[in-house]
Amino acid sequence: MARRSFITAHPLPIRRPRASVVGELTPLLEDVMYYRERFGLPALDSVHAAMVMASGADGIATVDQVFGAVDPSLLPIFTPQQFVLGTRARRRSSGWSGS
Repeated sequence: MARRSFITAHPLPIRRPRASVVGELTPLLEDVMYYRERFGLPALDSVHAAMVMASGADGIATVDQVFGAVDPSLLPIFTPQQFVLGTRARRRSSGWSGS
């Protein structure tokens, strides 16, 4: 039921996925290391963050609150309402103010 209501509320990202190709690997790896070192993201999450930014996407849709540690101007997070407070708390504890 929750999946169906999410798809109904957000039809475009679900029904019209768009693949992005990242050409240069070296800058991507540098970004992966940046997210790991600066924000303490685990390796896989660092790759996700770097890929999102390299693709030119508007942000990341996730329920993983670890991304809350990242500066919101670098990686906007789109998250279901029930996870918003936890993500904001994670950002505050990481030193980022605002939403």
